[in-house]
Amino acid sequence: MLWLSGDKVMIGESPVAPGVPVIYRSQEERSANPDRLNLDRRRLTVCPILEGEEHLRLLNFQHNSIRKIEHLTSLRRLIFLDLYDNQLEDITGLGALKSLRVLMLGKNR
Repeated sequence: MLWLSGDKVMIGESPVAPGVPVIYRSQEERSANPDRLNLDRRRLTVCPILEGEEHLRLLNFQHNSIRKIEHLTSLRRLIFLDLYDNQLEDITGLGALKSLRVLMLGKNR
């Protein structure tokens, strides 16, 4: 696993889905920002699995290379999803996000 500098976010690889990143946050980071997660400019090519983040309301994936929306079904409280500047060609994978009110998709394919 790799701790990313400064923000106490760790990226590992899923043991059940090889090649899929898993995001973990320190307890300190989760306590400071329980309902928001910023994954801007992380060089992500897929939506990572978000371990223990069921209470998120705001999720930022700006400026990555994500091609497909996936691994978000547990985020039932998510209101704001920002996928600006990625590589999306299709927006399937949002059906489970019943609370979603804002979806940012500019600068995609």
